[in-house]
Amino acid sequence: MNGQAENIKTELLTQQIVGKIYTEVQKLTTSEQSIKKIYQQRWIWELIQNAVDCKINQKPINIKINFNEESKILTFAHDGVGFSLKNIWSLVTQTSSKQTDDVKTGEFGTGFITTTVLSPQITIKSYIVDKGNTFEITIDRSGSTYEEINSAVSNNIRTLEQISNYTGESCDRKETKFVYNLSSSNDLEKSITAVKEGLKNLKTHIAYLLTINNSIGTITINDIEYTVQENKPVRNLPTAQICFIKNTHDANKLYVFKYNSEHTSLLAPVQFNSSTNTFSFGAILPESVRLFCVSPLLNTNEFYFPMILNSDQFKTKMDRDGIYMTDANNVSLLNEASIAYKKILNTYKNFQTANIYNLCDINDSDPFTTYEWKNSIQKEINCQPMVLTNKNTLISIYDEKEKNRFTFQHRKKNKIFKMCMM
Repeated sequence: MNGQAENIKTELLTQQIVGKIYTEVQKLTTSEQSIKKIYQQRWIWELIQNAVDCKINQKPINIKINFNEESKILTFAHDGVGFSLKNIWSLVTQTSSKQTDDVKTGEFGTGFITTTVLSPQITIKSYIVDKGNTFEITIDRSGSTYEEINSAVSNNIRTLEQISNYTGESCDRKETKFVYNLSSSNDLEKSITAVKEGLKNLKTHIAYLLTINNSIGTITINDIEYTVQENKPVRNLPTAQICFIKNTHDANKLYVFKYNSEHTSLLAPVQFNSSTNTFSFGAILPESVRLFCVSPLLNTNEFYFPMILNSDQFKTKMDRDGIYMTDANNVSLLNEASIAYKKILNTYKNFQTANIYNLCDINDSDPFTTYEWKNSIQKEINCQPMVLTNKNTLISIYDEKEKNRFTFQHRKKNKIFKMCMM
């Protein structure tokens, strides 16, 4: 009877697992094109966040990404801790263990399934922390029917049982790899596009990511290694710094201005002059997200805030593509950030070479027009001297009575630019 009960329990659990995976796979394959576009960018951040969760104590993690378009193989590797038995079971069965684990060992949430947008077959090479043995398992999500998914999941469960029952010697492997064979995709061209979109998105935000997230030591993309070389204090703002991000491809560096408040930080690209030890603010790329919660919140590139805003305390939406605007905690963070923003503008308003107009690029189509923090930011922008006149002086858009001093032609609608009065 006990054996029969165990078989029934196993069958029911397998059916539950298969049902969940089948539903998630169907979502991925039948989503609207706009949703699929987000998945094409999101997969890289799922893997990076999962790698960061595997950090060993206080040691920064190192990430390596390699895409060989000729062989159609993408490899994502990190040198963090491997998997516990519970975690590898959670990953394969697509059930998150993050809510219950006290120690982060190879944690993977249900968002990992979005990486199958690259390839339905993912080979994982790692080691089991509990036992010390290496393992290799290929997760197969290529099935289009319930029966095909059921067969693949059953095969994976049998492999997991073998991994769990291993009694041999331990190993010295200290690396985890995820290998995506794009040739197994039903649409190779879309898979290649997804890889390129994800890597492009990473490169767009890599300087901000490394500046914000000190859990990451290096990120290597196709043998080009990116890392923070130096953090240089800023003389006029005690909690601000310039971060120098170098790469092994060329001598050019990326420079990021970062200003820390109690719970938030504001970032912007800068050009740095080492001979004079001065910097000027650069323009934030239109494709850059405006909100980070340690990692970028995709689809926030049109958010109203004029600088890159990061807080690890944001209450984010489930798909990490925004924040809840009515949440009291989020509103408090936005208020704090707006105060910091105004302090930055006031600090550099008399420095013509600082180019603070690059910190005033905002999206006026944002629907949240009644928030106090937004209105205060708009007022600050209107009243700061940042328009260069033909007398080589800076004046504000609004006068003391908060009326527009003049009209001029913007080079781009709804954006502030340096220009001369006629």
